[in-house]
Amino acid sequence: MTNIAVILLLLAGTAAAAAQQPSDGKVIERLTPKLELSVAARQAIYTSIGNTASRQTVPPTFRIAIGEIVPVSVKLQPLPDTVTEFFPQTRDYNYALVEARILLVEPRGRMIVEIITG
Repeated sequence: MTNIAVILLLLAGTAAAAAQQPSDGKVIERLTPKLELSVAARQAIYTSIGNTASRQTVPPTFRIAIGEIVPVSVKLQPLPDTVTEFFPQTRDYNYALVEARILLVEPRGRMIVEIITG
């Protein structure tokens, strides 16, 4: 095995191990996608979704924080077209309304990338 292949394997293993440790703020910062939303955008999204979505309950062990994985018991929904038209950077994300907070979630890995409060 070449040195480059060994280095790539070590890096892949390190990234996988880091991804399994969401409580490390530095790791989460590097692995969590950045979603830049202004205060006005956050308010508009909350108003749009918060008035129409049904609130969900979550397991008591679930910690709502950026970088955390949303349990499969929480139903993720696509963002409304009105939101993605005005804020195209949200197109690739789903959401859930939990404890009066909108969680913007990367749907494949179910990772929270943004938390919007009213």
